[in-house]
Amino acid sequence: MQPGQRNFLEKTLQEGYHLCMHENRTLPIQIPLSKALLKKFGSLLRKKYRSKHQLFIAEGARTVEQFLIRMKPAVEAVIVSTDFEGDDFYSAICAAHQIPVYSCTSESFRQLSDTANPQGILAVCKCMSPGLSGNTPLPNGSLYLALDDLQDPGNLGTIYRTAAWFGVSGLLLGTGCADFYNPKVIRSTAGATGTLPFSETDLLTALPRFEARGAEILLLDLNPGARPLHEVAGNRAGLKKESRSPLLLVTGNEARGISQALRERYPAVYIQGMPEQVESLNAAISTAIALYALTDPESLNQG
Repeated sequence: MQPGQRNFLEKTLQEGYHLCMHENRTLPIQIPLSKALLKKFGSLLRKKYRSKHQLFIAEGARTVEQFLIRMKPAVEAVIVSTDFEGDDFYSAICAAHQIPVYSCTSESFRQLSDTANPQGILAVCKCMSPGLSGNTPLPNGSLYLALDDLQDPGNLGTIYRTAAWFGVSGLLLGTGCADFYNPKVIRSTAGATGTLPFSETDLLTALPRFEARGAEILLLDLNPGARPLHEVAGNRAGLKKESRSPLLLVTGNEARGISQALRERYPAVYIQGMPEQVESLNAAISTAIALYALTDPESLNQG
C-alpha cells in the first residue's frame, strides 16, 4: 500500500469512529442472515438475477475495503461468515454510514461465493449507471477503449483496472463481452470498479457515432494492412494534446480477435514482437502495452 493510500485509509477509519462517538452511533450488531436473504443474495451469482435486482456481489477483504472507501453509497450490505477474522475497519465504516452487516455460517457463505477458498467477507452493491453515452463529449487528446466480444471475466476486470490507471476516458463493452458484474470481473478490478465510465453497446452502431464526433478508430489486431503500434504512437506523441484527435482503441476476442465486420471498416495496429517464439499475447497484456504506448506522456509523468 502506498503512503497516500494508507493515509486515506486511516482518515476514513477515523471518520467512522468519529461518527460513532459523536452522533451516538454504535458499531453495528451483526444481523443473522435470513434464509430469504441468503436465497436472494445467492441468486446474484447469476446474471439473470443481477439484472432483476440491480445488485451484484463484491467479494474479498481488499475488494470490500475499496468499495467502503470509494463507493459507500453503492454498498447495500456487508456479509461476513462467523469465522471471519477482520479488524474494526468494516464495522466502523458500516456504522458511520448505516450499512447493515449480516453474519452467516461458513457453509452458508459458500452459497454466496464463487471462489474455492472464500475469505469470509463480501458486499452486496447496487449496479451503477453506465456513465458513457452517445452524447458524451470527446475532448482532443482523450483516449477511449472498446472491447469486441471479450469473453473472459478475468481479462475484462484486468483491462478495466488497467484502463482506469492509464486515465482512459471511457470503456465500450461490445456484444458478446463478459458481464461487467460477474463476480470474477469485480474481483479482477481490484477495487477500481466505478472509476471508469462504461457502456454496454453494439460496436457496429457505437463506433460510427464516435467517428462522427471526430474520434480516430484503431483496431488492435494483426491483419493485412495493419501498421506497427509504435509508428502510430510516435506520430501522436509529436503533436500537442490539443492538436490530437480523440482516439478509440478496440481490443478483440481472446481467440478470434476483432470481428470481420469491424476489420472491414477500420484500420488496425499491431504490437511488434517475436512471433516465432510466441504465437500471441494475452488480451489484457496486449491492451496494457497499447494503452501505455498511446497514453499522453505528460499524463504518465504526472503519475
